[in-house]
Amino acid sequence: MSWVVLNSEGKVVQRVNKLTPQTIVPPGGWCARYEPPAFDRETQVCRPVLPVPYLQDLVTFTVTNKSLTPEQMGEIGARRLVALSRKLEDVVRARMAAWVKTRGYDSLVDACKYIGGTNATWDAEGRAVRDVATGVWETAYVLQAEVFAGQRQPPQGLADIVPDLPALAWPDGEVFPWIGG
Repeated sequence: MSWVVLNSEGKVVQRVNKLTPQTIVPPGGWCARYEPPAFDRETQVCRPVLPVPYLQDLVTFTVTNKSLTPEQMGEIGARRLVALSRKLEDVVRARMAAWVKTRGYDSLVDACKYIGGTNATWDAEGRAVRDVATGVWETAYVLQAEVFAGQRQPPQGLADIVPDLPALAWPDGEVFPWIGG
C-alpha cells in the first residue's frame, strides 16, 4: 500500500511506500492511502481525486477513456493481437516440445528425422509428429486470420483454442493433453 503526504492545501508533497516515524508531514498537512486502480495505460487516463482534508484518508481515482481516433485504436488493437499471437505461438511450441519429449525425442525436428528410417515405430512416430505439427500450424494461422478479420474474438489463452487444435496423439493411441499433464 502506498501513501501520500499532503500539505494544508491538499497538494501532494510526497509519495511513500509506507509511513514511518521519519515521514515528515508539513504543519496542517495529513497522510492518505494511495491505491490507484488497474487501468489500461494505452487507452485510459487515471487521475487522483484528493481527499477532503482531515475527513478522508484515501485518495480516490477517476478513470476515463482517452480521446483516440479509430486509427489509433486500430493500431493499439493490432499491436495487442500481434503480441497475443506471439505469446500463444510460444505456448503451443512449448506444449508440442513437451509432447515429443515424452517419447525421448529432443525436438519436433529430431522426431521427424526418423521418417523413412528402418525402425517402423520411430518412422510412425515421426510421421505423427509431422502431421500433428502441420495440422496445428494450419489451424493456428486460420484462427489468427479470423481474429485479424474480426470474425472471431481474440483468445485469452491456450484454453480458448484447444478445441480447434488437433490432438497431440501418438500412433499407438496415447494422447498428450494440451493443458496440464
